[in-house]
Amino acid sequence: MDTAAAEEVIEPPERPWYGPLLLVAFVALVVCTNIANIGFATVKAHPERLIMLSSRNRYLILAVGSGISPFAYAAIATISCIVKFATTGFISFASGPLRLPFWKSSICRTR
Repeated sequence: MDTAAAEEVIEPPERPWYGPLLLVAFVALVVCTNIANIGFATVKAHPERLIMLSSRNRYLILAVGSGISPFAYAAIATISCIVKFATTGFISFASGPLRLPFWKSSICRTR
């Protein structure tokens, strides 16, 4: 029996301090998308508000037909997509080595 392996203590990785803030931001993005789903009927009256809440393709296309200025459309859609990409990317970065066992166990199965 090998007791050296039993005595070895593996400490969990240190999580960054901003991890919970990123999770709150992600939940806020999900809530905003659901609010946009509820209020998408107002796309003719408030297209800017709709694409600020959600940058789904259908909302981006509907906003073009509602008379939004091209500059406002490009600025709002770009900033919205960057915020969403950065939030999910930083969540992935903050999880660090914790995400590796998930990928190994669920996606990279060889059996």
